[in-house]
Amino acid sequence: MLLARRTPSHIDLKTLARFVVAILCVACTLLPGAAAVPSVAYTVAIAKPSSAMLTVTMTFTPDASDSIDVCIPKWSPGWYVLLDTPANITGVTASQDGAPLTLAHPTPATWSIKPTAGKPVTFQYTVKTETKGLGFFHAAISENHAFIPGTTTLMYIKGEEQKPCSVLYKVPMGWQVSSPNHPVPGVRNAFDAPSYDHLADHPADLGAVELAEDTIEGKTLAVTVVGAPTGTAQRWLNALTRVWNASTRAFGEAPANRYTFQLRFSDYDGFYGGLEHLDSSVIRLPRASASKTSASDLRLCAHELIHAWLVKRIRPQGLGPFDYSTAVQTPDLWFCEGVTDYLAPKLCVSAGIMTRSDYLADLSEQLTELGNNPASRSVTAEQCSLRVWEASNSQGYGGLSYYNKGYVVGLMMDLEIGNRTAGKKSIWDVIWRLLDDYRMTGKAYPVRGVDSVAETVAGQGMRQIMDSLVRTIDLIDPLPLLEGIGVAASGRKQDVPYLGLVLDTNHTPGDKAFVSFVHKGSPAEMAGIRPGMTLIGAAASGMAVANASIGTTLTLRFETEDGKPTSFTVTMAPFTFRTIKLSVSPSATAEQKERLNVLAGVGLRRATAAAK
Repeated sequence: MLLARRTPSHIDLKTLARFVVAILCVACTLLPGAAAVPSVAYTVAIAKPSSAMLTVTMTFTPDASDSIDVCIPKWSPGWYVLLDTPANITGVTASQDGAPLTLAHPTPATWSIKPTAGKPVTFQYTVKTETKGLGFFHAAISENHAFIPGTTTLMYIKGEEQKPCSVLYKVPMGWQVSSPNHPVPGVRNAFDAPSYDHLADHPADLGAVELAEDTIEGKTLAVTVVGAPTGTAQRWLNALTRVWNASTRAFGEAPANRYTFQLRFSDYDGFYGGLEHLDSSVIRLPRASASKTSASDLRLCAHELIHAWLVKRIRPQGLGPFDYSTAVQTPDLWFCEGVTDYLAPKLCVSAGIMTRSDYLADLSEQLTELGNNPASRSVTAEQCSLRVWEASNSQGYGGLSYYNKGYVVGLMMDLEIGNRTAGKKSIWDVIWRLLDDYRMTGKAYPVRGVDSVAETVAGQGMRQIMDSLVRTIDLIDPLPLLEGIGVAASGRKQDVPYLGLVLDTNHTPGDKAFVSFVHKGSPAEMAGIRPGMTLIGAAASGMAVANASIGTTLTLRFETEDGKPTSFTVTMAPFTFRTIKLSVSPSATAEQKERLNVLAGVGLRRATAAAK
């Protein structure tokens, strides 16, 4: 998932850099299809939207008289922050044969019962929902709409996450139900799935939902819209069809028989962005975007769609089947998320949404961002992937974003592979081989599996290059390789005010910003500001700092980790900001220009026998 923030998250650099907050959503490994008789049947009922409450009933028949743990996930796959989901759960009850069962509550996210074997159990609870916005991670209910995400709404029976299950939505009269899950034939508003992982990974929109869909080469592409005028779904379907067609050309196949973009248009309240699911993506955009389909918004959608292959069907060990009870670590988020972001503009070029010049501008922004980040000299791509949970920001660790670093690593992989094969192969050959090896099996690729495939594609010595790119803090400089394919680099230096804070506003109100990292030796660190504090007041938007000049002294208000107010006085220091601008060299040969076209995604298509 990529959350493309419209306000800066790094307030230490002026608005010269691109500011991105991103999260990756990784989901189940099972392929879509109709389920057998469900082992757990869920009913989600909304009796009164104004109450902002929904009731969930689970029905199941235990096959042994053993203790059963019923749990609510502590995290949503891809959002690498432990959530306080139990805080929204109330009124938990359990019964069998009409008689109440004794409930134990050993941990905040676990309720235990000991039923009799062979008799149906009814387990029921209430979920408190959000009352503002259209929902994203948590359930939300308004007067005419509800959003039901599985992982923060539906509990699971521990140890039975891979068994079939179903869900029935009971909604107010006149409401419709839209879910990417498999409809149960003949049962209105009911859906089934081969596992909890699958069921929970497909959120539902209920109520006022506009739908547009089309069948393309036997596969269905659907768009659902909430929060926008009638006609928005068809407008966006027309635009997203171009992205869809480019993606199926690139991967050589569609990811699923039916794929849905779940679009929501709302006023700004923390972020705009997307969250990918197995057969759908939830995309949150400004209300103004409903009437237009900009290249940046479609690039975001392309990013989420790529995840249907890279992460959902091609996944590293640990990211499915999921352990929802604890932090799950993987060293490959730089690949899962960063390389996904590197591929997205290529799809947009292939789709005719971006030009080659737009592509070079995208590269320029990413290289500028990484080159001006002090953390790139102290944290590796693998480290910021493995330790993201420690940062509580779901974008990286130590001030380094695995989205940005992974993007640049992807560029270097692409250039190195092209250079080693005289332009005959690219990073796409790595993706295709991974797809061939793991798509149909549902298995995860092993640790450093990307390295192995890259060496298979590009030849001996590629493993050492991957080690340098991913597991060291060595400077990454793609400019010599870019020059070899006819790209010229220019730029300028400028001293800008520097504070040294990295802020995250994704899960805080507009007047607060969580301090996820403080750069070593920065004015912020010397003043005593620490990660885990929360910047409060007008300065939390970042504008007060961005508008301050070098030498300006500011008094900033914070809350400590335990909620106590405090303040710090800091003086803005100079930081030499280096801008990189890429363009086609005036002396580029026809062969170099063709190599550049291939790099940018012009004519991108997987050949039938590719990567075999």
